[in-house]
Amino acid sequence: MKKKILAVSAALLVLCTAAAGEDYKTQYPWAAEAVSYCIRNDILRGDADGNLMLGDSLTQAQAASLLVRTFDFEPLEAYGRKKLIEDSHWAAAEVADIGGYIVLPGEFEADEDASREMFVSTLVSVLGLETRYDASVLKENFRDCSKVRLEYIPFLASAYKNNLMKGSGGRINPKDSLTRAEAVTLIYRALNGADATDEDIPAKETPAPVPPDETPAPEPAEEAVITTHTPLIGAAQVTAEQAKAWARAKGAHQRYIDIADTYWKYGELTGIRADILYAQAGKETGYGNYTGRVLPEMNNWAGIKKYGAVGDETEDHETFETPDDGVRGHFNHICAYVGLEPIGTPHGRYNSVKSLAWAGTITEAEQLGGKWCPDPMYGADIVKMAEDMTIY
Repeated sequence: MKKKILAVSAALLVLCTAAAGEDYKTQYPWAAEAVSYCIRNDILRGDADGNLMLGDSLTQAQAASLLVRTFDFEPLEAYGRKKLIEDSHWAAAEVADIGGYIVLPGEFEADEDASREMFVSTLVSVLGLETRYDASVLKENFRDCSKVRLEYIPFLASAYKNNLMKGSGGRINPKDSLTRAEAVTLIYRALNGADATDEDIPAKETPAPVPPDETPAPEPAEEAVITTHTPLIGAAQVTAEQAKAWARAKGAHQRYIDIADTYWKYGELTGIRADILYAQAGKETGYGNYTGRVLPEMNNWAGIKKYGAVGDETEDHETFETPDDGVRGHFNHICAYVGLEPIGTPHGRYNSVKSLAWAGTITEAEQLGGKWCPDPMYGADIVKMAEDMTIY
C-alpha cells in the first residue's frame, strides 16, 4: 500500500498550525501526536475558521474522504447492489473510489455517523491486511466483543493483531460514533507503525462538568448476564400443535403455522430441538410475515446468507427450492454449529460455518448470540419464545 503523504510548504504549515492553535494538545493529549502529523501532511483539515472539530462525529462520507486523502489505492468495483451515494453529493468522487473496500456497502449512509467498527474495517480493507474469522482474539481482549457485527469480526481481529486498534478499558465500543480525533489516531498508527502512539483511544471524551442545578445522566446499565443454559440437542418441549397455537396467538402468517409440522419432522430426523428452531424462524421472519430483506418465495426461514455474501440485501440471502427444503437448510445450518452431519446436500453457507474455529462446539441455544447474530441476547430471546409455547 503506497502512502499518500503530501509535501506541505513551510508557509502553509505555519498557517495550519496557527489556525488550529495548540488547544488540542491539552484537550486531546492521547491524539496530539497524530493530530500534529495529520495537519502537517494535509490529511486533517479544519473549517474556514481553522477549527479542527476533533470531538465531532465523523460522517461515513467524511470518513471515506479522509481515507481517500490519506492512501493511494487502486479503486475496486463496489460489490453492493445499492448505489452508495448520489452523484450530486460533495463526496461522490471519494466514495466511488473507496466503494469496493467498504465491507458492508448495503449499510452505507453517506450523512450518517461512521461507527468505530465500520471505520476500522474499511481501514483494514484499504490497507489490504490479512483477515480471518478469529472471534477468539476479540473475545480474549474485549468484554464487549459480542456487540461486533459478524461481518466486521475478521477486520477488527486483524486491526487488533496489527496494533491499529487497542480499545479502551477492555472495550472496543464498536457501535459508538467515531470522532475526528479517533479517526486520525487510527490513520496515524496505520502510517507510522504499531508503536506510533502508546495511549489508548478513550471510550468517550471526558464530559463537561454538570452545573449544580442539573442532574447528571444515569450511568449506562451493566450488560445483561445470561444465566440459562438451554441445550440445542434434544426433544422438543412442546408438540407441533402447541407451537401452531402459539404462532396463531402471535399473529403469524398461515405459511409459518403450516410449516410447524415440517420443523418437528426434521427435529426427529436430526435430534435438534424443533421448538428452538421454530422459535428462531419466527424471530427471523416476523412469524412468517417476512418484513425484512428476505422474501417469502425464497423459502428461507432463518435469514441464511449465500456463501461469501457480506451484504444485507435480498440478493445476499439464500433461496431454497421449497418451504420444506428451507427447513432442511435451517436444520443443516445448526448441524454445522453443533457438530452433526447434515441431511442431504447442504447449502453453501453451511460450508462457510464449518470452516470456522468454533464450528461444532455450540451446545446451547443461548450461544447463538454473538455467533448467529451479533446481539448477545439473540439466543436468550429465542429461548424465551420457545418457553412461551408451553402455555398453549
